[in-house]
Amino acid sequence: MGCAPGGSRTPDARLRTAALYPLSYGRGYGLKGSLPPVNSQTNNPQGIWPQRILGIIGLLAYLVVGVFPYVVSGLVVPGPWVYILWAIWLVGAVFALQTFQRRPVWVLIFAPAAVAFWFLYVTVGEQLLGWTP
Repeated sequence: MGCAPGGSRTPDARLRTAALYPLSYGRGYGLKGSLPPVNSQTNNPQGIWPQRILGIIGLLAYLVVGVFPYVVSGLVVPGPWVYILWAIWLVGAVFALQTFQRRPVWVLIFAPAAVAFWFLYVTVGEQLLGWTP
């Protein structure tokens, strides 16, 4: 009777099946004939909806941040610098949409991060480049 090293941990042949030892029999995830792992979000649609709703709230908050303070920044930030600021906001919008597809709840971070970045951008511009309202 063999134990672990070099022997079988389950000497009874009836117990050694592909269901008990999927990797030993070449049925690991990603191989032909294998089943994908169970995804709780797919099997439980009620679990994903609160996350999606929070993600939509995050996207709407990011859109509001895009209008104010980013668009209104043209009153303080000079021409070429405001275009750079708007481009950075657009890149953030693309990342927010991509993040919404994978992890909807994480989109809630984008609006506060955009406000913090805007504040830092305008403050540095005022201090170093002399921007004034």
